[in-house]
Amino acid sequence: MLHFSGDIDGAVGTDGTYAWIKSMGANILEEYRPYFLGTEVAGYIEEYEGLTFATVHGAGHMVP
Repeated sequence: MLHFSGDIDGAVGTDGTYAWIKSMGANILEEYRPYFLGTEVAGYIEEYEGLTFATVHGAGHMVP
């Protein structure tokens, strides 16, 4: 499952979402790291068993 969040979302903050995911205690497969669009950081991603969490840099609540 992919759960993603805009990193400037004022309605559902990324920090709260990240804390919720961490509280589940899932094993981390790949540590929190940036991903790129060309040479620019597009956001950050962390992979767990059964879940991938990604942020979208500069996006708000309408990221979908």
